[in-house]
Amino acid sequence: MPNINASFSPQQWSDQFRAQRDKLEGLSHAQAGPAAWSAFDRET
Repeated sequence: MPNINASFSPQQWSDQFRAQRDKLEGLSHAQAGPAAWSAFDRET
């Protein structure tokens, strides 16, 4: 039984990682200001 002691499953972790990656890519393509980058830092 894998992940019996884990607080989250690998699927949840990968979904969260993809969401953060997509948000970061969106910030890099947009003309995001310091407030947007600070908000991203607080979330991650």
